[in-house]
Formats: sequence, structure tokens, C-alpha cells
Amino acid sequence: MRKKTLADEIAGLDVMSFQTILLPMSADDPRAKTFRYEGYDIITLQKEVERDYTIPEPQTAQEVIGYYSRRIAEAVKLPSQFAALAPKVREFFEQKAFGHTADMTDHEVVKR
Repeated sequence: MRKKTLADEIAGLDVMSFQTILLPMSADDPRAKTFRYEGYDIITLQKEVERDYTIPEPQTAQEVIGYYSRRIAEAVKLPSQFAALAPKVREFFEQKAFGHTADMTDHEVVKR
């Protein structure tokens, strides 16, 4: 029996089950330029980390996906898993992040 690789585990993640705040779709929304991250212990559900990030204005979907894929890979100390993470990050932005399907080829969506 073949053992699942880490890349297989990442590919199997269901981004629709993630609990997350919805990203704003309006440039007038003050949340469009900042992001608050809260990290919780998966067992105790106690908040471990809280940070505010200023979001740079991206030019392409690949830039956004690459940025967040690298940040996740660094945070979980698995930089070699970038190739497995990037498709999941794209799926998250396209299917979950805005509360509806988003077109990552639309520059206005990419800016949000």
C-alpha cells in the first residue's frame, strides 16, 4: 500500500470547509487594504497569534497566489511544498475567499 505524501495530503484539503472571514469586493471597504490574521491552536482552540497585515496591491493572480503560497509554506516550515500549496491557494481565492465564485483573471478581483 502506497503511503500518502504531504503533497497528496495538501491536495486533499477541502478549502470550502475552512472557517474564514470573507474578503471585501469593494475598493471603498476599509478591509480592502488590511488583513487581520488570527491563529488558533487546533486542539484547544485558544488564540495563539494575532497580526495585522497591510496588503500590497497586486498586479496578477499569480502574484497573489505565489505570495500567499510562500507565506503559508514558510509559516508551516515546509518551503518545498510550494507547488502543492499554490493550487489550493488559487482554489481558496476562486471558491471561498469572497463568499462566491471569483474570477481570478479579473484585475479588480485580484486587487481585492
